[in-house]
Amino acid sequence: MTIAFFDSGVGGITVLAEAMKQLPHEQYLFYADTLHVPYGTKTKSEVMCHVQSAVEEIMQNNVKALVIACNTATSIAANELRSKYDIPIIGMEPAVKPAVEMNRSNGKRVLVFATALTLSQDKYHTLVTRIDEEHIVDSIPLPELVEYCESLNFDKRVIGDYFAHKLAGLDLDQYGTIVLGCTHYPYYKHILRNIVPAHIQLIDGSRGTVQRLMRVLHEKHIDQRSHLTAGPSIRFLCSSHEQHYLDKLKTALYTYQTFGEWIRMNNQLFELTGSSAKLIPMLPEHKEALYEAACHPEIWHYLPRTIRSLTDAERTIDEAVLNREKGTEYPFVVIDQLTGQIIGATRIMNMSALHRNVEIGGSWYHPSVWRTRINTECKYMLLQYCFEQLYTIRVQLTADVRNERSNRAIQRLGAVYEGRLRRHRVMEDGYIRDSNVYSITDEEWPLVKEKLEQYLHQVYV
Repeated sequence: MTIAFFDSGVGGITVLAEAMKQLPHEQYLFYADTLHVPYGTKTKSEVMCHVQSAVEEIMQNNVKALVIACNTATSIAANELRSKYDIPIIGMEPAVKPAVEMNRSNGKRVLVFATALTLSQDKYHTLVTRIDEEHIVDSIPLPELVEYCESLNFDKRVIGDYFAHKLAGLDLDQYGTIVLGCTHYPYYKHILRNIVPAHIQLIDGSRGTVQRLMRVLHEKHIDQRSHLTAGPSIRFLCSSHEQHYLDKLKTALYTYQTFGEWIRMNNQLFELTGSSAKLIPMLPEHKEALYEAACHPEIWHYLPRTIRSLTDAERTIDEAVLNREKGTEYPFVVIDQLTGQIIGATRIMNMSALHRNVEIGGSWYHPSVWRTRINTECKYMLLQYCFEQLYTIRVQLTADVRNERSNRAIQRLGAVYEGRLRRHRVMEDGYIRDSNVYSITDEEWPLVKEKLEQYLHQVYV
C-alpha cells in the first residue's frame, strides 16, 4: 500500500523528501493540484472544494495514509477529511511551538514566514495564542516565494534580493528563529541562510510531520518493514494530467535533494583528494605557482586562453573566482601529491542545477605529468563528485578537433562522441577552432567508473 502526499504544487516535495530519508522502504504517491495552484491566494471555500476533489482522486490509489503537505490546506480541510476517510491523515502546521520553546529563555523573538491565507486562519491564530504567552511571535506573508518555486526559479540573486526586500526594516538581531511556514519555502533555506545573521535558526515542519507519520504507521502496524523492499518507489500524479508538470515534480524533488550541495559549491571551499593528485579551490594566492607551472608554450597550443605572464595568471584567477561566486563554475588548481606543487588547473563549468548538467573543462597540466595517471585521476574525482554528490545526469567534455592527445584522453574515459561544434572558439591568435563534443550520462557512469577504477589501480600498482 501507498503513502500519499498532497499539495497544490511542488512545495510538498520538501516533506516527501524528508519521508524518503526517514522511511526509505515505503512506497509513495505525490499528488499536485496543478489546476488550482497556488492555494494561498484563494478563498477558504475555494480551497476546501479543491482539496476535497483532489483527495477523492488520490483515494483511488490504494492509499494507507495521507499527508497533507500544505499548511494552508491543513488549516482549512484536515478535520473535514478525517471525518470522511478511515485512514490516518497527517496535516502540517507552521513549526511555531518548537520555535517558541527554543527562544523562551534567550530573549529572542520568532519570525514566521507563511502564506497570507495561512496567517489569516483561525487555526493559526489559535496556535499562536495558545503557545505564545510572551508575545514573541511575528509573521510575514511571502506569497511571491511560492510563485518563484512553482516556476523552479532558484536564482540565488533574484531570491536573495527578494528576501532582502522583505526583511528590510526588521532588526534581525532581535530574532532567534525563523519558521518556514509553507512547504515551498524550504527550497530557499540555503539562500536565506547566507542572508540572515548566523545566530538565527531556520526551521520548518517537515521533520515533525514525518515523525508523526512514523508514529501513526507503527501504532497501526502498517509501516513497511525494511526486508520487504529494496528502497522507496515514487509515483507522481497531478490534477491537470500534464506530462510536463509530472516531469517538473521529478525535477523539483531532485533539486531539493541536491540544491544544498550546489549552494555549498558556490559558498564554501572544498577539496577533492586522490592518491596522486589533489584538487583545491583556485585562489588569488596561487598566482605565482600557477604561472610557474604554466611557463611552457606547448601547453597552450590548443587552448583558447593562455597564461604567459603573472598578469595573465592574475586575470585567469580573478575571472574564475568571479564565476564561482556567480555559481556558473568551480575552478581548481591541481596539486601533485608527491611534490606538493601546483601542476595545472581544471574546473567544473557551465553548471545548471535545474537541468542537472555540467561540463568538465579548462584543464591543463605541466608537461612533466603528461601521459601519467594525474589527468585520469583528476577526471575520475570530478566525475565522481558530479554524479554522486551533485546527481548530475550529463557531464560534457570538449576538445579542439586538432588536439589528438586530448581527444584520445577523453575517449579513454569512456565518453560518448556527440558531434562537432563548427567555428566554436576564437583562439588568441585569431584562429577559429572547431570543437569535438563528448558526454557521459548518469546511466553510463557506473560502467565508466568501474573502467576508470580498474585503470587507476593497474597504473598505481
